[in-house]
Amino acid sequence: MIIFNDERVRAVQEAINPFGFDLGVDAKAGDETRVALSIFSSATASPKTKYMKSPAMFAGKCSGYGGKDDSGDRLEWQAYLPWVDRKKVSPKQYAEMYRNIIQKDERGQELLDYDAMLKDNAWIKTTGVGGVPGTAGLSWYMRTNDALFCALPVKTEDVLAAINGGRALFDVYVYNHRTKKSCVCKLADYGPHPKTGRRIDLSQFALKTLGAKTDDKLMFYILP
Repeated sequence: MIIFNDERVRAVQEAINPFGFDLGVDAKAGDETRVALSIFSSATASPKTKYMKSPAMFAGKCSGYGGKDDSGDRLEWQAYLPWVDRKKVSPKQYAEMYRNIIQKDERGQELLDYDAMLKDNAWIKTTGVGGVPGTAGLSWYMRTNDALFCALPVKTEDVLAAINGGRALFDVYVYNHRTKKSCVCKLADYGPHPKTGRRIDLSQFALKTLGAKTDDKLMFYILP
């Protein structure tokens, strides 16, 4: 039962429901509703969300990804960063073209290890899940241990047009209701795979910032 008319509060309440809080049963603001409102208050207090009117809010299990230690991802390209033909453009050339174009995370950290890319004249040969050989993609260079980025199963023409080839990545506000910690991540990739049952992939640094681990339930806004 929804007890508030404000569209933003209703979005928060509906998002809380996956956690089994069963909001608004007596048409009064109880403990669960206060939790919902405190989460929304935390999100809207962020400098990134001061113009937020009606956020799109979601909840679900998370996992970590990115970097050379991620065998499930390191052969993949990055859906929301500028694509290039790896047969024609080396990591060094990619870094030279895009280092000053792609946005950094909220703290000013670059999403890719460009210094490492500038040293590589060819894409790394590596293996993926099950030892399958292949050529590393941008994920190999993602700064998973010190940058805030994420992947969501969002891949529509409107999103890709708004992202504009990696130059204007969306911000995603992520909140861990268990630890009461939050962060703002750049939407850098498509994922996680639907078969995992998870809703959001995060850099290892984002997981650490949130005090979360794989399969924890997190809440997140895709910020306008």
